[in-house]
Amino acid sequence: MKNNRTLKSSFVTVFTGLLTILTLGAHTAQAGFDYIFFSVNGDTTVSTMIQGDELAWGSNCDLGATINWEIWYDFNSNSQIDPGTDYLLSSEHMTDGNLLYDNDPIPDGWIMTSPFKISIEPGTVVFRAIDFVTDISIQKVMTVSAGPAAPNQVTGQIILPGVTAPNSFLANHIIIAESDNDNAGVYLATTNDSGFYSLDIGAAGSGFDFYLQPTNVSGFVTPGMIVATASGVVPNNDFTFDSAVDSIWGFVRDDLGALLTIETDVSLYGQAMGSTEKETTTESGRYVLYLSGSESGEWVIEASSQHSPIFVAPDGLSFNLDTLTSFQQDLTLLRTDTAIFVTVTENGAPAANNYMIYAYSYALASGSEAVSGTGADNTAVLPISSLDNSGWSVEMNTWDQDYQIPMGMITESGGLDNLAPGDSVTINLIAGKLVAGAIVQDPEDAPINWDNVFVGAGNYGATADGGGGYALYTDTGSYILGVYADNYTADPAWRLIEVTGDTTVGLGFTINETHCNVSGTLLNVTLPLDNPYYMVTAQTGLSGFDGYYVSAQVDSATGIYSMNLCDGDWTISAPFALSGGIPPAPVMITIGEQPDNSRIVDFDYSSGIGCCLVPGDANGSGDEDISDLTYFVDFMFAGGSGPLCMEEFDNDGNCALDITDLTVFVSYMFSGGAPPPPCHDCLK
Repeated sequence: MKNNRTLKSSFVTVFTGLLTILTLGAHTAQAGFDYIFFSVNGDTTVSTMIQGDELAWGSNCDLGATINWEIWYDFNSNSQIDPGTDYLLSSEHMTDGNLLYDNDPIPDGWIMTSPFKISIEPGTVVFRAIDFVTDISIQKVMTVSAGPAAPNQVTGQIILPGVTAPNSFLANHIIIAESDNDNAGVYLATTNDSGFYSLDIGAAGSGFDFYLQPTNVSGFVTPGMIVATASGVVPNNDFTFDSAVDSIWGFVRDDLGALLTIETDVSLYGQAMGSTEKETTTESGRYVLYLSGSESGEWVIEASSQHSPIFVAPDGLSFNLDTLTSFQQDLTLLRTDTAIFVTVTENGAPAANNYMIYAYSYALASGSEAVSGTGADNTAVLPISSLDNSGWSVEMNTWDQDYQIPMGMITESGGLDNLAPGDSVTINLIAGKLVAGAIVQDPEDAPINWDNVFVGAGNYGATADGGGGYALYTDTGSYILGVYADNYTADPAWRLIEVTGDTTVGLGFTINETHCNVSGTLLNVTLPLDNPYYMVTAQTGLSGFDGYYVSAQVDSATGIYSMNLCDGDWTISAPFALSGGIPPAPVMITIGEQPDNSRIVDFDYSSGIGCCLVPGDANGSGDEDISDLTYFVDFMFAGGSGPLCMEEFDNDGNCALDITDLTVFVSYMFSGGAPPPPCHDCLK
């Protein structure tokens, strides 16, 4: 389950009565670990709750202690934890005096969590707390009763291959529904012996999108999440599992190498067309994700800190299932020990809306996110690690569909860089300048869901409307404008725009489904490659600003790449400066509409010697002129393709392409400088 990130001032209000009880109770603030409690709608005297109530919990502890809290759904209702049959709903570390989870920044011998709405199936829930120092554990039982008829019902069925309903194997699987809006609540349902489930979503969730996910079934491939909007009865949200033929598994640890027994989300994202996200949670620090025979190509795996804000999530790790089978991949989360505090204002006044804020460290390749509050409670607390003591960047996520900024507003200062742990900063929203246009689809493609099409310029972004139109607001300045949609590419790939007045319009794009997988291998190269960031590029125009453009990272261990392209006439180019070598000539292919779905394009580096014909000819036109300068600038600063032959624009003769080559060519073109040197062979 996702943790509720209610801010501390709200927490104090909810627990005013609770603090009084604790102050007057038999336990002092210095008491050891011997007492736990929970609160239902602010009441700590009860041991029962109704579906949809607001729940919180806490315990006493030694000063500064760390307690691991677990919530188990007791399937057999024996008021005990039976890991073989019961289900672990949540597990997280909590440290006394750490503002990331305790309302009091001073260690005082009490830990209290923030409240959140939760709808648990009627039955028994067991809370267990474990002291990390003494290994003492105590537990308390809560009974959950059915609530009043819910205004929203999301129903469906799980389907397992080879299992015919009714069958006990289809029963007691859990479906969890969560929203990005913390106030909407978390909902849980179990299946019956026909695999059917019904999520009863309360009024607080009405109108919100919920992410539905079934728990994993050992030996089967778990289907991806389903997004359902809570609005009355929403049927047929079915999950069809597949038989597993492959798997990826491993352990999740912290940066000291300690196994994380806390529940941790692990997600797998397929890069191939039609791939879905897979997600699981760890059990005793271990995870396993199953894959079917049809799932191949490039994937990214990552561990999330969503369940526990004491960790910062690192960037995902890439791998290729074409060359790996049933393998181990351990994952690491960085411990957090501090935070950055971000206040959000609208025209200088306290914000009236919630916003998604994120922090990122390039040094640690890790980040975290939080949702800001409203009114006087308009601060977001971003948990971070002090391992980076000055290099954190903070931005508002202007792309988030659940926390969209009001139409016409922009962030005044854009991103905030070089922040240190403990810093407090402000992001202010002001009126922006309109940038608008229309996006059209390739006429041969099936209609797209425009809600999944985004347009971005710098830190600013917007979602396309139902007809493909878009309107976003920026500050004045120069931007690279692009369209982003899963399994689609755009023509032009980017637009370089200059925003000067109040309105910039007429900026159109065409998007085309990338239905054809093109993969291949770099031949006659030394493995592993000396750089993990070599790219194979494909384009239908002369540069990234003209036509479709796609790039794919080469696997440094295998020399394999994989990309998805739409129909069109493509030029595919190998990495231009691989280990100082000369790349083979680009490959030209024409891709038709489906079923033209797969191509193999290899690049043999033994065939690239002696490619130089015209010094200074960056774009391969056969002569050297101002267009070569434009082409090389696009490559250096805007992600365009590199010269087809490195030596032709190696103007300083050092067998590398860099800013010096540009300087020499500019001097030659405009200041009477020396011409590019004669052709030379960098392999000699």
